[in-house]
Amino acid sequence: MASSSPANAKLAPPSPAGRSYLLYATTLLIVAGLLFLSWGKLQAEWENALILLLPPVAYALLIFRVPELFARGGADPVRLDRHWELWLRAVGCIALAELALLTTTLRGHAGELITGIAYGLGSAYAAATAIIILRRNCGPLAHAYSGPVMRETATGVPGWFRPLYFLGAPARFVARKLFPGVSLGLGSILALSSLLLMTSGHFGCSDAWYRGYQVLTLRGRWITAENLATGVSQQISAWAGMAAYAAGLLAAVLGLVLLARATAPLARIVLSLAGLAVLFVIADGFALFFTVPESSSPLPIISLAYVAMGGLLLLAASRAASPPKSDIAGLRAAALFIPAILLSYGVLIMVATLHVWGYIAYFFGVQLVFWGALQTSRGLQR
Repeated sequence: MASSSPANAKLAPPSPAGRSYLLYATTLLIVAGLLFLSWGKLQAEWENALILLLPPVAYALLIFRVPELFARGGADPVRLDRHWELWLRAVGCIALAELALLTTTLRGHAGELITGIAYGLGSAYAAATAIIILRRNCGPLAHAYSGPVMRETATGVPGWFRPLYFLGAPARFVARKLFPGVSLGLGSILALSSLLLMTSGHFGCSDAWYRGYQVLTLRGRWITAENLATGVSQQISAWAGMAAYAAGLLAAVLGLVLLARATAPLARIVLSLAGLAVLFVIADGFALFFTVPESSSPLPIISLAYVAMGGLLLLAASRAASPPKSDIAGLRAAALFIPAILLSYGVLIMVATLHVWGYIAYFFGVQLVFWGALQTSRGLQR
């Protein structure tokens, strides 16, 4: 049996390449825009400084610590893989430290504190699972691994990271068990169950709850548009949320068909629909942190901009010639969304306290459908 180690992978020598100033400029623009929005929101909510500054700090570290990501054309995949892993560990440690600090600020009676801590731990492990999957399947050496997520050992893990490595064992275990059939079946059921569960609502002086089918039939708005946006921003976010929700539900239905009869064209359709839904639900949750009801334009701007950038990067990855170039192109999309993933999973803590279980079911469901379709598509191409 061939080894799954990337050391045994046959890599083409990297072609000479310069820097992509377009990628540098785009990243700097994202950092400047997020800092500007953070400054405006911190005037009234300074206690959220740690959360709001995480994404711009992560992108700034990306520029200085993973320069190979900004190479025009080819890059040394082994070197890039090492820097990519170090960046992920650094960002993960920062996020975990912030979560620990925020936990110390919780107030309430014992039951509320226990519930809040439990939701926080669940969200942290779910985010860790998603990042582990990205690490092993969107990295520059992704083609060198066999299996959905390579079984790892502590060998080679830096001493400073080993405590977190052992704490992350449950996340690695879950990631290894998400085979195509499990992901497609469970993800489709979760996504479709949101039609009958409370998926959105208006929370204020008078609460109103909306099930998924009411959002789909325009009797209710998508949860962020309903609570954070007004005017044109609300209309844009509501229509975008409804369209992405419909795409996710269609992907779930076709995912069940794909589970019964796997074909390459159907896998690509499910992958595209689920990818659109995943990009939006993560970008929308990320945009929530930079939006205030008094100025709600960042909600549709950030969410749709991230969906557009993620879509273009994934399209570039699909059109790349072959590994490792295609892996490096896909890595750019993953790197763009890592900070968004961390914050969007944090939204689940708030959503859970409001008991909007349909949103949580859909959030996890479309990601599982996407992951199952991706594994199925790769399996059919071999």
